[in-house]
Amino acid sequence: MTQAPHTTAPRRHRLALAAALMTLGASATHAGEVEVLHWWTSGGEAKAAGALKSTLQEKGHTWKDFAVAGGGGDAAMTVLKSRVVSGNAPSAAQIKGPSLQEWARNGVLASVDDVAKADHWDDALPKVVSDIMKYKGSYIAVPVNVHRVNWLWANPAAFKKAGATVPTTWDEFFVAAEALMIKGEAGMQIMGDWAKGEFIAAGKAPGKDFVCTPAPGTAKAYTFNIDSFAMFKLKNEANVKAQRDLAGAVMSPAFQETFSLNKGSIPVRMGLKMDKFDDCAKASATDFMATAKAGTLLPSLAHGMAVPSSPKAPSRTW
Repeated sequence: MTQAPHTTAPRRHRLALAAALMTLGASATHAGEVEVLHWWTSGGEAKAAGALKSTLQEKGHTWKDFAVAGGGGDAAMTVLKSRVVSGNAPSAAQIKGPSLQEWARNGVLASVDDVAKADHWDDALPKVVSDIMKYKGSYIAVPVNVHRVNWLWANPAAFKKAGATVPTTWDEFFVAAEALMIKGEAGMQIMGDWAKGEFIAAGKAPGKDFVCTPAPGTAKAYTFNIDSFAMFKLKNEANVKAQRDLAGAVMSPAFQETFSLNKGSIPVRMGLKMDKFDDCAKASATDFMATAKAGTLLPSLAHGMAVPSSPKAPSRTW
């Protein structure tokens, strides 16, 4: 009788070890790999990509970068098409605008409606944005962020020196232009909000060293460029689960905030707190919401958001 505890204790340990091994085995079975084609390789973008990678790894998945020399140009798309044709598609690739529809028409993109419905994407996104992310009513891509394209960036010191006023109309623009840049010093520039990252990297502060205002005559319009991930059809169930977790992570409030703080953009998900963002981003978010409600959000033609990459060519079958 005195030996009974000594014989049952090891048995309990063996049972506990077996249960733990079974749990680990189950976790390994359900963990998958996410292979992602992106070109976030420098500065804040790389930090944001690292945050997304960590989120997936915390869920037990393996992250694999699909790196192609030449970034997001023709080289990347050529290699991607070759991979897809050979039945070896990645989990996701950075594709945007109507090009998403081109890929979807060829039957290679996967629906992530289950993730979208669970997280209420239709309520979180302006309709003009959600429509870009859908094919025949189903989400086949996930949006990452919003860049406002129609910004005018101005140097207040240069304007003060020239006795000029930051313009709000084109007539005012040309008056200001006549007063500036004879000594070759820049006074203003029209550029998307990725320019802000360069100003901040140079140690400049928004509202003090530079100001941001809508380009002349566009105060009630918002021209946008959106990064997005297309989701490809996969065969491995564990990788499908990992892909779904990737889609959910990209649209999560935490990642939306982290990415845009690093990129200079704003979250595409509406209604998030903007406490950590600068005044330019806060103004952008306010205008984004207002133009979304007014129906005046405009996709940028110059950045591939308004027309397919080959608008005159018929849809190709690979």
